[in-house]
Amino acid sequence: MNDLDFLYEMNNSYYELQRFFVKFQSKYLKLKYFVFLLIFLGVIFISLFTVLNYSHLTPKVPPKPPCRPFTAPDNRSFFEREYSQSNLPKQISNSSSQDLLRQLRSLRLVVLSCARNIEKQIDRYRNHIEPIVNLFHPSSSIHICESDSKDKTVKKLRQWSRVQLYSYRQLSKTWFGMSLEGGC
Repeated sequence: MNDLDFLYEMNNSYYELQRFFVKFQSKYLKLKYFVFLLIFLGVIFISLFTVLNYSHLTPKVPPKPPCRPFTAPDNRSFFEREYSQSNLPKQISNSSSQDLLRQLRSLRLVVLSCARNIEKQIDRYRNHIEPIVNLFHPSSSIHICESDSKDKTVKKLRQWSRVQLYSYRQLSKTWFGMSLEGGC
């Protein structure tokens, strides 16, 4: 066997292998589609079998009762209705001044204020608000929220014994938890 015969046999065997793989590949594709079809039909069969044989295990949801139409007990418009005001204090306009003062002593008053750079106005505010608070129950209180004062507002408010002071630093640079300088 010479070199040419060897090359001829190699070339021939190469083409035979190529033909074999083409035939095998076409059979393989058919086999692949057949296996896919079997798997698909198996999944459908198992789903139907499960639904038919095990549907009694799922709880049955009772039907909802039909809705009843809402009927308002009072057909008058909103503005004409009078709601019970049992939780409000009794009307005191017809009382004498002594009765009025006695009734005010039973009510508690809470005063809420905001403060910033008001050092000069604190004494005037105190002279106005304390007599009003004194008309009510002794447990009445004054709460003041202060932020970013550049004067001696905080120091003066701390000297006022009746005030509960809440002092926040640099609150003017934030707005609802977001910094105004740098975004969120």
